Amino acid sequence: MVQILERLADRSAKIVVIGQGYVGLPVAIRASQVGFADVLGFDVSSERVNALQAGNSFVGDVSDAELNAALSAGYRPTNDPDDLAA
Repeated sequence: MVQILERLADRSAKIVVIGQGYVGLPVAIRASQVGFADVLGFDVSSERVNALQAGNSFVGDVSDAELNAALSAGYRPTNDPDDLAA
């Protein structure tokens, strides 16, 4: 438990957000903005993931500029369940 808390405190934990819709995408982007370098956004929709990977946000609360900054900082949208493994 201590190791998890330390990894959260120093922002080295891998953050996984399941679902990249109107709730999940802003959560994933915020995790990236506060300094987590390994943020995985999982969604079953390949169309949604492809749009996010291209830097195109479909959520009004997340601008394309915010999305692209997160992508540059390590945010990774995916629909591959194998990516969820630590």
